Amino acid sequence: MIKFNEDDNTIEWIGVERRFSTFFGSKSDSASSISIDDITEVRKGVQTDVLSKGGLLDPGCCLSIITADRTLDLVVETVSERSKVIAGLQGILSAKAVKFI
Repeated sequence: MIKFNEDDNTIEWIGVERRFSTFFGSKSDSASSISIDDITEVRKGVQTDVLSKGGLLDPGCCLSIITADRTLDLVVETVSERSKVIAGLQGILSAKAVKFI
């Protein structure tokens, strides 16, 4: 589950769950949040090294949240679900100059 925490302006997640899987980049898997202020880019599809090594993933179900020092790669169950996550992130990040690729 992905949740926006307004108290400390972070996106939090719970690891592998029934509805999606998370793949982690450069930092420890134990960290479970990313500051909204640190997000520089959101990528749709299989566009990171980690997701590329993930096997036969449906690009329509993948997205990556990028910061300067880590990447959060997500794989959801459906294209519709990814669209909802992207729309939510666009709403949260609308005041920032974040690239959606």
